[in-house]
Amino acid sequence: MSFVNDLTITRDGRKIYFTDSSSKWQRRDYLLLIMEGTDDGRLLEYDTVTKEVKVLLDQLRFPNGVQLSPEEDFVLVAETTMARIRRVYVSGLMKGGADMFVENMPGFPDNIRPSSSSGYWVAMATIRPNPGFSMLDFLSERPYIKRMILKLFSQETLMKFVPRYSLVLELSDSGAFRRSLHDPNGLVATYISEEDWAIQPAVPRRGDCLLIHLPSKMGNILALLHLRGQSVLREGLVDPSQDLQPGM
Repeated sequence: MSFVNDLTITRDGRKIYFTDSSSKWQRRDYLLLIMEGTDDGRLLEYDTVTKEVKVLLDQLRFPNGVQLSPEEDFVLVAETTMARIRRVYVSGLMKGGADMFVENMPGFPDNIRPSSSSGYWVAMATIRPNPGFSMLDFLSERPYIKRMILKLFSQETLMKFVPRYSLVLELSDSGAFRRSLHDPNGLVATYISEEDWAIQPAVPRRGDCLLIHLPSKMGNILALLHLRGQSVLREGLVDPSQDLQPGM
């Protein structure tokens, strides 16, 4: 396996669900995988008792974050370059089935973690401005331009064109947008990768603050986010005027 990415483990420790993002590219070449947009990623299940590995879903485009549901009946997997999250059922009547949890997201999803309200936090690797210009969306329909860019520029140079806009979404247990946290200029956290959150101990019921670990591709950050109200992110839109703003 060239690019083992994220994992989630059942409470009894028997099953491990993990993503293999690419059979061609390695982690250090993640930007090349994004630009190429190949569908060679997989979601796999490892049984720690039988030592068997099973492919649950293949032909995925940059499968990234993965998270078990609280009831452990399904697994969510982020398809980064497709701006969507798939749901794969691993127990119950629908075991073996798969469907779309959320699509046409306002950014390219990275990792997924549970929220305190039985939903999920999703970190956006970068946004898809709407209205505005998204380089990845533009290039997805122009493979000939992508090939030329990859020949002319290094990964470090290409990263300079990625918007410095950090975005974290909270989704409900059904995939509906619940609220969003924005850093429009990337001043607090740039290129967010993951959110391991914890409610501030002083206000565990009100949830006025979130302490969020934001390991990004550019470095580790610990941010204290003051939630000053409730907000809903409309599907497909990134609205920097929302009332949920990160603070230190």
